Amino acid sequence: QVTKSITLPLVMPAVMASAIYIFVVAFAAFDVPAVMGLASRIYTFSTLIYVKTLNPNGPPEYGVPAAVGTMMFVIALLLTWWYGRFLRQTERYEVVAGRGYRPKLFALGRWQHAGWALCLIYLFLGVGAPLLMVAWTALIPYLQPPSAAALATLSFQHFQNLDWNIVLRGAWNTTQLMVIVPTVAAAVCLPLAWVIVRSGSRWRFVYEFLVFLPHAFPAIVLGVAALIASLFIIGDRIPIYGTIWIIAIVYLIERITFGSRVVNSALMQCHRDLEDAGLVSGMSLFAVLFWIYVPILLPALTGIWLWMALVTFRELTVAAVLFSPANVTLPVVVWNQWTAGAMGSAAAVTLVMLMVLTPLLFLYWLVAARRDTGR
Repeated sequence: QVTKSITLPLVMPAVMASAIYIFVVAFAAFDVPAVMGLASRIYTFSTLIYVKTLNPNGPPEYGVPAAVGTMMFVIALLLTWWYGRFLRQTERYEVVAGRGYRPKLFALGRWQHAGWALCLIYLFLGVGAPLLMVAWTALIPYLQPPSAAALATLSFQHFQNLDWNIVLRGAWNTTQLMVIVPTVAAAVCLPLAWVIVRSGSRWRFVYEFLVFLPHAFPAIVLGVAALIASLFIIGDRIPIYGTIWIIAIVYLIERITFGSRVVNSALMQCHRDLEDAGLVSGMSLFAVLFWIYVPILLPALTGIWLWMALVTFRELTVAAVLFSPANVTLPVVVWNQWTAGAMGSAAAVTLVMLMVLTPLLFLYWLVAARRDTGR
């Protein structure tokens, strides 16, 4: 009853923002449909755009993503209007006030066993089984079902045959993107959220629409647009084609939508009295943002940073469209190995990616543990 009557209504802006975000993500997904569907000519939206724009058998058809982008612009208008209905009633969702606010943890009781079972099933399906299959493919000389005879053939042959210069270059480029994109996005999201949620400006919904608009365009459309712009429009003045900066700019434009949604939802739950108290005491608006809102919203900002770093680490769509030998990333290295038919090498690079990812996961667990203990 508490969940249905109190919790869900209070977090409804976050639920709606997540629903809109996941809808667009599902619509524009590229990597899994490309790996599992292209060989069988089973196309989704993103894989069809990829085939049309990077056609190996003829000239690129740039008009197709342009036409679809126009259609997505209309969809973005409708989704932004829907989400704007919640932003007009922010006072209904304020729960963090300046007087005696303290979050409370509830014990699951007899439901804790069901919770553990759900977590273990998810970990097996989402992490355990895929990791075992990737490790198996990387350690056998050719693809075959697990058996006692196959165990005798295990070796590190695929790792020895890798072009480690390309792998290390991809790892370095990916690491730079993982630092640059989340840091800049998290620094921009809080001021944007204040303008949209707190400023009271008559134009704040225009800002909201402009922030949301990039996410309404599938990533492959943004990648193709950046490719055309860097080659034919700004190439002579700003030579960013073939560098990691063009990938970072597209990632940043794409990620700010998610970050602003999270900070918007968190800022809605902070009472205006906190801000008024700081302004009355003589603090500037920047000081209020830094000394009052940042500590309160630190879990959300930390989560945004880590989430963006993880997504940037595995992002393939934009990196594949804007690929060059100088800005290659680890996902593109895996994709090139896969499309060349070298499944064992692709699995070996994937294991290298997981080794790079492990420190970031430990950092996430550390932050989560500190947050749960109330430090």
